[in-house]
Amino acid sequence: MQWLEIIVEFMFIISLAHCLNRRYGYVRPTAYLDLASPLAMNSSDKVAMERIFGGNSANPHSFPFQAGMLVQRPYGIFWCGGSIISDEFVLTAAHCLYGGEKAVIFLGAHDIRNPLEPGQQRVFVGREDFIIHPTWNPKHIQNDIALIRIPDTIEFSDTLQPIELPKKSVALSGKFAVATGWGKYSTGKGMIPTPNISRVLRFVNLEIVDDVVCRSTFPSTYTSRNVCTSGRNGKSTCMGDSGGPLIVRRKKSKKYVLIGITSFGSIFGCNKGFPSAYTRVSSFTDWIESNSNVFRSAHKC
Repeated sequence: MQWLEIIVEFMFIISLAHCLNRRYGYVRPTAYLDLASPLAMNSSDKVAMERIFGGNSANPHSFPFQAGMLVQRPYGIFWCGGSIISDEFVLTAAHCLYGGEKAVIFLGAHDIRNPLEPGQQRVFVGREDFIIHPTWNPKHIQNDIALIRIPDTIEFSDTLQPIELPKKSVALSGKFAVATGWGKYSTGKGMIPTPNISRVLRFVNLEIVDDVVCRSTFPSTYTSRNVCTSGRNGKSTCMGDSGGPLIVRRKKSKKYVLIGITSFGSIFGCNKGFPSAYTRVSSFTDWIESNSNVFRSAHKC
């Protein structure tokens, strides 16, 4: 069964590679079926987390701000997530686009391998549409945030909606948040994550913990510009979730607010109980506003 899944995954990669080829010229399909391999490991305690583990399949289009993307780099094609924040921009992690040449952006998708899915759109973008934070530090995975400009204005619908940004930084420790993505979600032999990402969107509820927890786990990387979640009970983001949203829900309006962008985690695995780190969106709202058509909500997160 696993080999069948790998073959399906390979055909999915090839079909998207041909689409990129027609749109932008030659694209080299990745020879490695893990669509979200980490970037180079820069220390022994962390890895850029292109990595939902221990969660559940989402109801179709229950997170209409979720975006996905296949990013072409010189050495392969990689999968990441993102968040629709306006009719022209998607927010993601800098390490997803770093070194990228072009990408296919999935909007309004639940089943990413079904191009005929109602409401699903696939948009082609080039390097000129990538806006990476000017102080992005790939060595320490800091200021891990980027924007993608969508060439044609997004028409919002039941399956396509933007998510609100937080107004300012507030205390988050002890609150529960939701992470979403198509990343790896189960283990293979020896409790190692399976080699393919999820076909359908998944979500997991995570507790936000004190910064001290992540600072002790990632001493050279974690800063006040990050948010930390517990990995208790084997629940975590995993390979393929990078760039995707960490969200909380307002009590009164029930609207979701984007508080984090999946950034990095432990090299020892998604289900080993280690915490995960996210880019704290409230630390970058001025930059987002200066480089997009987004304005913050008047509400407090």
